[in-house]
Amino acid sequence: MTSIKKTFFLFLGFILFGSIGLLTLELIFGNWFNQDGWDKASQLNLIRNKQFEYYIDHSYSDTPVVTTYTRDKYGLRGSCKEPKMIDILSLGGSTTDQRYIGDGETYQDHIQYYLNSKSSKIFCVSNAGVDGHSTFGHLESFKRWFPLIPDLQPKMFILYIGINDAGFRVQSNNFDLADQGNLKSLIKQRSALYDLYKKMHNLYALLTEQRAYAQHSEGVPKIKDYTEKNSSLITKDLIKNNTNAFGNRLSMIITEISKYNAQFICVSQPNLFTKNINGNLAGIADVFEFEGKSYNGLDFYHSLDSINNQMEKQCRKAGGGYLNLTQATFEIEDFYDPIHMTPEGVKKIGLYMAEALNQIKPEF
Repeated sequence: MTSIKKTFFLFLGFILFGSIGLLTLELIFGNWFNQDGWDKASQLNLIRNKQFEYYIDHSYSDTPVVTTYTRDKYGLRGSCKEPKMIDILSLGGSTTDQRYIGDGETYQDHIQYYLNSKSSKIFCVSNAGVDGHSTFGHLESFKRWFPLIPDLQPKMFILYIGINDAGFRVQSNNFDLADQGNLKSLIKQRSALYDLYKKMHNLYALLTEQRAYAQHSEGVPKIKDYTEKNSSLITKDLIKNNTNAFGNRLSMIITEISKYNAQFICVSQPNLFTKNINGNLAGIADVFEFEGKSYNGLDFYHSLDSINNQMEKQCRKAGGGYLNLTQATFEIEDFYDPIHMTPEGVKKIGLYMAEALNQIKPEF
C-alpha cells in the first residue's frame, strides 16, 4: 500500500471514528429524546439554565465592564429561588429581558428593592421578558411556558408591552415562535455541541473584547438624524387595523391573567424615534419595514400612541392599572439606543413602576 493510500485511510478512519464519537456525545448530552412540554416551550426562544457574560464598552459606561446575565431552569430571570416565591411577574420583549443590564440591576430588581424598603413583607419580582417577543409571544407564553413552571402563582403581572407590536405586527415571527420544521432551530434547541459552541463563542468574544453589545444597538440618534417631518399617507388604516389586532391579543392575555386571580398593570414604553424640535415633532428615517415599505419615526409614534391608548382603555376597563411612561421624564443619557435603557434609565423605570404599584397597593 502506498503512503498516499495509507494517509487517505488514516484520514478516513479519523473522520469516521471522530464522527461516531461526536454522535455518541450528542446523544448522551443532548436533548434529542426529551419530548416533555419544555420541548415545545423552547420554540418560544427561551433561554433556560444559562449564564452569559457580556462585555460592555463605553456605550454606557466610563470604563469597560462585564455584565452577567442569568436565566434559571424555568427560563426566568431574577433572585426568586423558587417559583412559589414570585409575587410579581413581568412580561415584555427586549426592554423587559434587558440582555445587557447585569443581574441585580434590572428594573425588576429596582422594583423589588423599593417595595421591600416600604414594607415589612419580602417581595420577589421575576422577569419573564423574552428578547423580540410581541403580544403574540406573550400569549403563547401563557399557553406553552407558564403552565410548566411548578407552583407559579403570581399576585401581580406587569405588562411592559406594545413597542414590538407598533411596527404593524399582523402575524407572529420567529422571535415569537420558532419554526417547528426548521432544522437549524431544532439543532439550537436540542444540540449539546451547539450549546458548547455558544459557550466557547461567548468566552472568545469576552477574551478578545468583541462587542456583542453592539449587535443590540446602533447608538442614540443625534439632532441631525431627525429629518422626517411627515408621516406616511397610508398609515391611518394600517394603524387602525394593527391596533384592533393588538387589542384582541391583549384581551386574550388579560383573560389568561384572570385564571391566576392576579392583579395587573399595563405600562407604555418611551423611545427616541421622535423628538420635539422648536415646537414641532420630527422623526428619524427607516424605523421599521412592512410589506416592503419603510416607515419613519413619526409613523411609529402614531402607531405606538394608538396602541397605548387602546392598552390604557382595555386595562383600566378590565380592572388593571395603567402607567404611561411615554410622559415620564427621561434624559438622552438614559438610553443606549432608541428604545433600550442604560442602568441609570432602567433604575428610573423601576422606580416609576414601583411607585405606581405602591399606589395600587397590591393585595399580597
